[in-house]
Amino acid sequence: MKKKNSKRANFKKRPPPKQAIEVVYGGGGIKGFGHIGLLKALEENKVDTGKHTGVSIGSVIATFVANGYKAKEIEAIFLKEFGNIDTDLLGKTLRWRGLKRFLKAGGLIDFSELLKDICTRYNLKPQPNLRIVTYNVTTCEPVIFEGTDYCLYEALTASCSIPGIMRPVWYGRDCQVTSEDSGHKVTGILVDGGLHHPNPGNFSEHPAIISALGFATKLPDRVLKPADLLFHMVELFGSALFQWCFEDLEPDHIVIKVGAPNVGIVTASLTPKECRKLIDYGYKVASKELRKAIKDKLIPVKSKEC
Repeated sequence: MKKKNSKRANFKKRPPPKQAIEVVYGGGGIKGFGHIGLLKALEENKVDTGKHTGVSIGSVIATFVANGYKAKEIEAIFLKEFGNIDTDLLGKTLRWRGLKRFLKAGGLIDFSELLKDICTRYNLKPQPNLRIVTYNVTTCEPVIFEGTDYCLYEALTASCSIPGIMRPVWYGRDCQVTSEDSGHKVTGILVDGGLHHPNPGNFSEHPAIISALGFATKLPDRVLKPADLLFHMVELFGSALFQWCFEDLEPDHIVIKVGAPNVGIVTASLTPKECRKLIDYGYKVASKELRKAIKDKLIPVKSKEC
């Protein structure tokens, strides 16, 4: 099922967890390797997780988790598919047919075929415990994919589509989304759900674990290629503005900042070794925060029999 939903959660207080806790995986481009560190810490501490919500790169992580993949498997897959991206792979995603076509399409990079291929090769399907967040720029509202009746790779493509850079998903007569509120069909252009919020915990029914990647707030620890350096500096100087634009949606969530502060979200020249450092950073931060939350009885853990 596909549905539009802009409701905000309203938690008055945090009750002791009696059921599996939801995990929300935020957006942040290449920094998404930090989510894998969180997954390792969740498994190590036997946290009982339920629904998995993802936005942008977090939607890809959430999809693998909801389909039964473990942290080590996801690490190997991400290092293979997204680690050390070379120009040949990037070239396969480019769709340039002149300025007019570029402006009409809304982006130069088309990830739809790549994500379709990944969904096919790893047998990924919509799952009842999966929620993917996108954003309709024509109505300025978030669009949520959940249930089992939708095209998974299209939902992932939309959720990962950075406006102006990556090609959005155009919804028309043959591809429509149903509004939960009114039940009528609406059309629009779906892009990165991070435009609604990079950590959309407001769709959770109960307090959730938010795996936040954040923006670059420190200088890189190595010399970057010119394009990577430009994007990094823009993000660095704009991080305060970005944070102001996306205020915390709910104070009751357990927010774990797994994104390394010295890495930008669109850095394309990371080596597999550097990607593993992002995983290690996320693991160290998540392990500390999870142990504290478990001690305070804010997070449910699985029984010894599980």
